[in-house]
Amino acid sequence: MNRPCRDAGFSLIELAIVLVIIAFLVSGAILPLTSTIDRARIKAARFELDETVRRALLGYAASRPPGTVYLPCPDCRGACADQTSSDGIEDRDAGGDCTVGTGNLPWVTLGLGAADPWGSRYGYAITPGFAGSASGFTLTAPDLQGTGVVVRDGTGNSLIGTSGTAGAVAVVWSAGKNRFGAVSEHGIAQPAPPVVNAHEAENADQDALFISRPLDLHGGVEQFDDIVIWLSGLEVRGFMVQAGRLP
Repeated sequence: MNRPCRDAGFSLIELAIVLVIIAFLVSGAILPLTSTIDRARIKAARFELDETVRRALLGYAASRPPGTVYLPCPDCRGACADQTSSDGIEDRDAGGDCTVGTGNLPWVTLGLGAADPWGSRYGYAITPGFAGSASGFTLTAPDLQGTGVVVRDGTGNSLIGTSGTAGAVAVVWSAGKNRFGAVSEHGIAQPAPPVVNAHEAENADQDALFISRPLDLHGGVEQFDDIVIWLSGLEVRGFMVQAGRLP
């Protein structure tokens, strides 16, 4: 007697099971891939800040005309009198002083790429007195230590100098993957950090205080993925001495 022949195709239930299995496999592959991409971008941003940007800032100062040594001014992010904002060119007033103390890293002036690995402009802040083109600076006492831009850790301790007023000569930072408070490479302002991201909000508020602490990408009390570097007076002086620009 002939036995019933089962259809060679999948039943709907079997097909559903296969699709679920595929979905699990794909999701399991995507999550490690996303994590790998995130780590690669963080590593690339750190390298660019520590090596390329830092060297470009010091090289700019060392290449100034004879008789003066000074760092570049920020590129305005917003309204800027008689200047074009977010064009990558440092903004100075008629007297040679910076139009703003905090803005974008002037990537065109420095000959650098236009954005960080997430497509945002690097932020840049300068201590008053270290970027004026009229007189420059000597980095001898009392101006060896910047007193304008301050960098602190997550608990409020100064990361440079011995007091809360001793600060950095310059600070550069990336807003990281979430891009809170950044400006895109097309000049578009990104959303401000949420209230719970107090440390990222501090870095985005265009004042002279910055927070640098370990990254927290997945929650905790507040998310933090800003990457911050700074130049100290001793670092700048050491480079200028090696370059033969300071005694």
